[in-house]
Amino acid sequence: FNTIFPKHNPDINFIVNDGTKHHEIRPVLFDCVRNALWHTRRLDYNVETKEFNWTSSNEIQKESFDILVEVVNRGANVNAVDECNRNSLFDAVGEINMIYQTNHETNTFYPQRQKLENETLEQYKKILKLLINNGADKNSTSSFSKTNIKETYQNELIWKYIGDMWE
Repeated sequence: FNTIFPKHNPDINFIVNDGTKHHEIRPVLFDCVRNALWHTRRLDYNVETKEFNWTSSNEIQKESFDILVEVVNRGANVNAVDECNRNSLFDAVGEINMIYQTNHETNTFYPQRQKLENETLEQYKKILKLLINNGADKNSTSSFSKTNIKETYQNELIWKYIGDMWE
């Protein structure tokens, strides 16, 4: 971990500006959350074999989550926002929604969505709980859509699995 974030305490709340025409601006924490989400073990559909296969490994999943925990423990602001005023929790739910409904081999959306196994769901919730338990605002509102997390995702299929965290 210290090769990524040396002990001399770099700016853990650094804001990334990718410089593209879309001007995506986000705290580095967003990348750590996305990394943990994308490295969660999940079933992904193989278009050639027409079967679902596990992605990632328990070791990679643990390492990615441990990095996220370390960044949060070092003081990353879980309520720092991107260019649309969305905090890390808002971004995480959006990322889960995208992972859940995307065929990653063809980069197209599944009509039937991914298989969501309990192992995967529990890891997603563990990541969300880490953010919530460290003060992430569950009512974060996008300046683009003018909606909060619940309003944005309550009609998405993923909400039936994680919506109880907003009760």
